[in-house]
Amino acid sequence: MTTSSASISDYPMPPADADQFLKGLYESAAQGDLDSQLELGISLLPMPDPIPDAHVEFWLSKAADQGSVLAMSLLSDFYLRQGEFYDFDKAKQWAVIAADRGDIGCRIVTELLEAVGPCDKTFVYACIEELAQNNCEDSFDAVILGDSFFKGSYDVDRDMSVAFRLYRYAASKDNAVAMRKLGYMYEHGLGVEQSLEDAAGHYFRASMYDNEAGWLLASLHHRMGMIPIPDWAYEDY
Repeated sequence: MTTSSASISDYPMPPADADQFLKGLYESAAQGDLDSQLELGISLLPMPDPIPDAHVEFWLSKAADQGSVLAMSLLSDFYLRQGEFYDFDKAKQWAVIAADRGDIGCRIVTELLEAVGPCDKTFVYACIEELAQNNCEDSFDAVILGDSFFKGSYDVDRDMSVAFRLYRYAASKDNAVAMRKLGYMYEHGLGVEQSLEDAAGHYFRASMYDNEAGWLLASLHHRMGMIPIPDWAYEDY
C-alpha cells in the first residue's frame, strides 16, 4: 500500500534546529517515501536534540501501513519502552503482525509476551539474551527460560512468578517436563499459592510421558497421603 502524496504541513514538522538534510527527510516521508519514514522512525540521526517520540511513532506507523515488517518490529519495540508511549497491547499486536509476515525475532517476542504478560523492553531483551545463551537464538523455549528464572542467571534475576508463568505456558502446549515442574512449584508454593491437589494433578498428567513426574507423584502420596487427583487432570488440554 502506498501512502498518498501530501504536503509536509499535514505531517509533523522537523525540530527547530533541523538541518536541510533532516528537513528533506521530513518532506520525503510526508510524500510517502518509505526509506525516509524508516530513517525518521529509527531516529538515529546525529543532532543536538533527538526526534520527538511522537514523531517516531508517527513515521513508524506510516511505514508499517506501507507493509514494512521492519517498521512493525520497531513499533513493537517502541511500545515496550517505559514512558509516556508504553503500551503492552500495541506492542504485542505489532509483534504478532510482524511474526505473521515472517519476522523470527517477533515470533519469539510474541510467544514471550503471550507467556509472561505485561513487561517492558529491558525485560524482553534480557530474555532474548538468555535464550541466545542457551542456543535458542531462533526459537522460543519456555522451559529453558523458565529454568533460568527459577535458578537465576547472569542475564535474568531469580523470579519464581515468572518461572511459573513460563512453565504454565509450556504446559499448555502439552510439554510434560513443564507439567512436572508446575507440579513441583504447586507442591512447594513457589511462585504460586501452595496446592497439593494441583501438584498431584500436574504430576499425574506429566507422568504419562515423564518418568520423573511419576516418582514425584508417588513421593507426594507417600509423604502426604493419597492426595486426590483433580478432575481437570483427566481432561485434554
